[in-house]
Amino acid sequence: MSSETPRPLATKYPPPKDNLADPQRFVGQPITLRRAWPESVNDFVAIVSNFSLARLTLERRAGDLMVWSWSVTGPDLPRHLKPGGGDCETLAQAKAAVRSIFDSWLEWANAQRGLVTWWGSDSS
Repeated sequence: MSSETPRPLATKYPPPKDNLADPQRFVGQPITLRRAWPESVNDFVAIVSNFSLARLTLERRAGDLMVWSWSVTGPDLPRHLKPGGGDCETLAQAKAAVRSIFDSWLEWANAQRGLVTWWGSDSS
């Protein structure tokens, strides 16, 4: 096993600079989930094109109600897409909600014809 530190994969799109990203890098990219922490069971970060997109966590609400809470944390959402979060009964529903908001944001972002604000970090 090599002790060399792994380097991020090279892409044609640079990481965000000054919190700006080219929305074209996200076109056709899947959204994947990664545990937020190594010991996490129900706490995930949604990743797209190596960028942090959203957080999904299983949380207790009033009484014993358990919900999947989701919040888009990467792209700076325009007013018409806010709020960028909510609660769902299942993880699958929360993932679908994140995908829906992201797809709407991506359509809007590509119409801007330039760099857009992205607060999530490059997770590579």
